[in-house]
Amino acid sequence: MRNEQRNILNQYRHKIPFLYQIPDVLYFVIDPIGYRLPKGAVAIARRELEGKLNKYVMSYDRTIFKLDIPLEAHLCALLKGARLTKQQQAILAWYEARFQDQGISFVVYEKPLTILDPKESALAKLYKEKGLFV
Repeated sequence: MRNEQRNILNQYRHKIPFLYQIPDVLYFVIDPIGYRLPKGAVAIARRELEGKLNKYVMSYDRTIFKLDIPLEAHLCALLKGARLTKQQQAILAWYEARFQDQGISFVVYEKPLTILDPKESALAKLYKEKGLFV
């Protein structure tokens, strides 16, 4: 891994503390290209969402979704996504609407953090459907 990418991933850990729970051997394989470093109102909103949902929340760039990187390089292939109630879904939708113009999306992960075998993730199914190597 390049030092630049490692530095970026360390910045995300500093801003989003739950990322420290991911073992380094997995974390430093992740490609952060689709992430958005939470600053200002986005950082506040991300923390509020974690509190309101009692789940972990990651901020993403809603315009980027890369399927040309290894499956293991996706955070959503490594972590179990959260199951949300209808009320929680409504809260998430309200926050997403607030930041849609800024290109921000929030993805919610289960608490406690659950690390998956990437080949068993929902994203692996998408990779298979598209004929991509898994």
